[in-house]
This record gives sequence, structure tokens and C-alpha cells, in this order.
Amino acid sequence: MEYIDDNNTMSIEENFMTIHDSRQENVSHEWIFLNIFVKSVLKRDPSLAPKFLIFMEQFYPYYIFYRYAYAKPLETIILEYSILDYNMKKKNRGLAYDEKDLIKLKKFGSIIMEFLIRYQSYSIIGFSGQKIILTARSNAEKVFDSYLSKGYTLQKMNKIDYHRTFRVSFLEEGYFDILRALPMEDLGYPIDELIETQPHVYVKVLP
Repeated sequence: MEYIDDNNTMSIEENFMTIHDSRQENVSHEWIFLNIFVKSVLKRDPSLAPKFLIFMEQFYPYYIFYRYAYAKPLETIILEYSILDYNMKKKNRGLAYDEKDLIKLKKFGSIIMEFLIRYQSYSIIGFSGQKIILTARSNAEKVFDSYLSKGYTLQKMNKIDYHRTFRVSFLEEGYFDILRALPMEDLGYPIDELIETQPHVYVKVLP
């Protein structure tokens, strides 16, 4: 079973949202993150839309949108979501769908997941059906202590920090700095911990 945790809550245990269970075998975590981003995160804070597009331009410049409007970042994301989400729903209903769109959905959803983890302190527990916690939290050893004590592996991504260089109306420019992940504090019992040393490359921390 997989869960997602949002940093904006006081109690993690009470604010997990199920991503995967036996009744949702066709639901990918990429699709879940896509829906969370559009239906919850951007609705709560539309100013994240231009930041996300800047994130994509900096780290995923080769991604091709169905229709990209520089002056309309929110509309650009919502249109992309609408097309990809519609195709996934067609598949789940047994209708004809485009396999290329599903591949694109996984890519776009994966980029959104990375953005939310690196910049918005989201985390996944039980990543890809394994006992892995994927997070960028600096206090992960305290937040996830109850899971680490049960043998979960901690996989720490690097955080990112945003710097705005220009803004007028809906137009915004800026860039992200990468903040390197650090090993967690000693918890008094052995823990498997992986730290990102290069983009999407993880090295095990030796005890």
C-alpha cells in the first residue's frame, strides 16, 4: 500500500492519502500526483504554476506540451492534464486509447511528483510497492521514525530552492538551486538509507 504525505499538515498519520491498494491496480502513482497537483495544489496556490513550468524548462527542457502558452502557465498545465487524464479514463473503462498518451502521462506525472517532493515537501511511503520512503525532508528520521523502525528504507531526494528574477502579472522568470541531501541522525538502530548524489542516482549511506 502506498501513501502520500503533505507537509502542510500537523498530523501525518491523519493526512495520508491512499495511492495504491488492491482495488486500484490500474492506478499509477504518476496519475495520482497529476490529479493532486491540478485538483488540489494548484487550486490552493495558482502561483505554483509558473514555478512548475520553470522547473520543467530547467530540468526537463525536452518535454513537449500539447499546447504551451508562456503567458498562461495555469492553462498550459490544465490542458495537458485534461488530455492525459481523459486518455487514462478511457483505458480504465475498456475504451480505445492511445498508448503514447499513457507513456506521456507517466512522464508528466513523474515530473510533477518530483516537483512536489523536492519543492513542496511531499513524501511517498511504500514507493513502487516496496518498503521505501521517498522524500526530501530534512527531518525525515523524526517524521518517519515509526516506519524506519519497521524496516523501511529511506530514499532521500535533493531539495530545490526557488529564486525569482522577474515577475509582471502572470509572467515570471527564475531558477532553482539544488540543495544536497544530508545523512540523517543516528536513531540507535540500523537503517537503510539512500541519498541522491546525482539526478536520480542514489548511493547507500554506510553505517
